[in-house]
Amino acid sequence: IQDDRLVRGLDYYTNTAFEVHVPRLGANSAVGGGGRYNGLVKECGGPDIPGVGFALGLERILLALGEEAELPSPLDAFIVCFDPAYQPQAAELLNGLRQAGIRAERDYQVRSGKAQMKQAGKLGVRQVILLGADEAEQGFYTLRDMADGVQRRVEAKEIIAAVKAAI
Repeated sequence: IQDDRLVRGLDYYTNTAFEVHVPRLGANSAVGGGGRYNGLVKECGGPDIPGVGFALGLERILLALGEEAELPSPLDAFIVCFDPAYQPQAAELLNGLRQAGIRAERDYQVRSGKAQMKQAGKLGVRQVILLGADEAEQGFYTLRDMADGVQRRVEAKEIIAAVKAAI
């Protein structure tokens, strides 16, 4: 619906301004809006160039989706790397898992193994792949099933197939 009397709360808009509404949200039906703001950059000390922009409200979008919103499914695998020296190997493994269609993640903050395991648990991960000195030096990974806590050694070249079989 076009409303020629639309007034956005900011006076820097020129010409076109717009809002996106989801009427069933009632008084808070606007989920986003924006428009043209020619001259705004100049007012802020920059060159006189035209501009256009918009913003969306994440909370309102989620409200609009309501029951239709589908939460992401839990991760299939999480790589726990016990030593920063093995981060390149963990990154390579993560890439291989993802290319194989396995929903996987790893820690990027170089935290303790305990903290990484806690994160994996919070994420609802099915399988954890442990990478420490023994694993890196001997060419295997330790695969831990988070449901029953059972761990087993898996040859590095077989880890992707083992994760797929476990999930």
